[in-house]
Amino acid sequence: MSEARVTLTPLERLQLREALQDRWREQVRRITELSVDLHSALDDADDETCIDTAAVAVALSDARLRLVEIEQAMRRLDDRSYGRCFACLIPLPFSDLMGEPDARHCTDCRRSGATRIVPAIAGAG
Repeated sequence: MSEARVTLTPLERLQLREALQDRWREQVRRITELSVDLHSALDDADDETCIDTAAVAVALSDARLRLVEIEQAMRRLDDRSYGRCFACLIPLPFSDLMGEPDARHCTDCRRSGATRIVPAIAGAG
């Protein structure tokens, strides 16, 4: 089976790290805003103009999950296991990674719904 590591140039690694950090900062900002919205809505529960707290709570949960996914991608970039489809193990094109730096699956696997995670390969590296 394919080698578990993808070779990226130092410049590509830097660009991807910056893209991941930008996404991380955006998610932290979003989590902060949603947290404020949720607490404000709970404080103003008697106000007729209050927002849907359930919808905000779901959005907050989604943003937290997204933050974890971004952090996992950063760890994969550090340990050099980054940039390979979790399902079919093919290397993801750099252009695809720049568009979605925390991607875990190639376009073909996402399109076909084949997003099953392949178990770690013994001795891969």
